Amino acid sequence: MANNRLFRIWEHLNSPATEVVVVGGVARDVIAMLNTSDVDNSKTPGKVVVSHGGVGRNIAENLVRMGLRAFLISAVGKDADGKSVKHHLRSLRSQLAEGVCEVPDARTATFVGVMQNGEQTVGVSDFVLFDTHPTATWIDNFQKHFSANNVIVVDTNLPIESLQHVCKLAYKNKCRTLLEPVSTTKCKKPVAAGILQYLSVITPNELEVVHLHNEILAMKQAQRSDTNSHVAVGCINVKDTPTEDELVRCCATILTEGVQVVVVTRGSQPVLACTKPDNVQKIAGKPPRIVQEAVQDQEPQTTTTTISGKEVVCIHVPVIKAKVVSTVGAGDAFLAGFVWGLSKGYHLVPSLQCGVYSASICIQSPQSVSQKPLLLGR
Repeated sequence: MANNRLFRIWEHLNSPATEVVVVGGVARDVIAMLNTSDVDNSKTPGKVVVSHGGVGRNIAENLVRMGLRAFLISAVGKDADGKSVKHHLRSLRSQLAEGVCEVPDARTATFVGVMQNGEQTVGVSDFVLFDTHPTATWIDNFQKHFSANNVIVVDTNLPIESLQHVCKLAYKNKCRTLLEPVSTTKCKKPVAAGILQYLSVITPNELEVVHLHNEILAMKQAQRSDTNSHVAVGCINVKDTPTEDELVRCCATILTEGVQVVVVTRGSQPVLACTKPDNVQKIAGKPPRIVQEAVQDQEPQTTTTTISGKEVVCIHVPVIKAKVVSTVGAGDAFLAGFVWGLSKGYHLVPSLQCGVYSASICIQSPQSVSQKPLLLGR
């Protein structure tokens, strides 16, 4: 019965949306960009950029800049950084800060990243606030935003209880729910929370998808309790870069848990999206003109493979090459562009191309959200 209902959710995944509700992290980003590759224990020349960040906040701002109506549910500390973030959100859309609670005696989350040649070499997250906030009680204040015409985007910065609450609330109201796993540590939360069955789409990167796969296998082994091994059979080594076959196998594992589409971002490599054969009729189409011009003749490739006796449809969407200033926020920009496509009624492939286009704009900016106009069309 659950699978039938989820298939109906997928059936209207690409239906136009009234509003996109984002539930996730808000932070201050401090990004240090090194001017040299020679780094020692002394002071290293570079440039430091401070901006508003957090996965959920980044996605919400991107969506507003794309012309979509977005609503953000999150938390900040009752401090200067929290006030600054809320002021900025109000400047983007007057109602955008209404769902962000201010927590007394707490500090606003902070992310510090060090960039070298455009790539992040070190990242430190001080997200203690999100161990307990936003709470399910706070989220319930905004139930009216969870309607069947809306898309829900949730990230795993949330406490497990809040993550469960959001996904079940969205499922109950027949919303389309997309989940961003955030990191190799936090990506395990959906498995522990038992919410994969409620998701329409999940968007891990190539390391996170391996951790998800391994966590699902470990959970199933623990439920069987038929072995004393500490490593579940079929796990993939997380220290090695996964092969193409391993990525598809990981996606297949996640699809068996009820997720309709698994989208794997891979940096400069093509985006990999995996789904079930039942959904093939929902993937084709052309993106908006501005995206078509950017992707040029880089056509997505679709293949079908069999994993453990079950067919999996694999779609490879080439990325758009651009000069890389910073990759911080690129995944958030990708997800926002992808959601824009789905919300405007585009099918899976053109929506993925919208995401690729949005990410290509982001990586050319030192900030986590590009200030360049991101209007993709109507």
